[in-house]
Amino acid sequence: MASSSPPSYPVLRHVAMLPFMAKGHAMPLLHLDHVLLRRGLAAAITFLATPRDAPFIRAGAPAGAAVVELPFPSSATGPQSMDELPSAASVTGLLDVVSTAAALRPAFAAALAGMDPRPDLLVHDGFLAWPKDAADELGVPRLVSMGMSAFATWVPMAVMVQKPHARVGGSPTEPFELDGLPGSGSPRPT
Repeated sequence: MASSSPPSYPVLRHVAMLPFMAKGHAMPLLHLDHVLLRRGLAAAITFLATPRDAPFIRAGAPAGAAVVELPFPSSATGPQSMDELPSAASVTGLLDVVSTAAALRPAFAAALAGMDPRPDLLVHDGFLAWPKDAADELGVPRLVSMGMSAFATWVPMAVMVQKPHARVGGSPTEPFELDGLPGSGSPRPT
């Protein structure tokens, strides 16, 4: 007879997290750190955040999670957080924040290298490509967070690949089904 005991998982000694400089991107990582700590899957978690975003991270992180502030160099120009953009932020504004964030690369690499114990895992935002280099140099495995749900990521890709709207005559108001969506209803185009 099979054992009814729950499976055991190795505990990660230390997980480092680097969210993008926007609350909507930090929230999924904050949720993840709660899950990892509550379920005993990680012993320690350290967030790396800008001084502007660190208070939000501290307020949402569970007790015991550390926050290391990554200061921008004085030479960095441009918005240092999505909070600095007008409420109707444009793609250009987003690209400005992504570009300015690259100035954090040296501070991030130094902070990651100086962590003790060295992280078993780095989770970083998909808008930030440069953490890969520091993680690779240190041999730290990494996961990339896209900052939104898997469903919200999958649907646009499925529509682009499957072109289901073409099967219903291309009407902008005709419902269509997406193949591969469990329990699929018919999403309506907006």
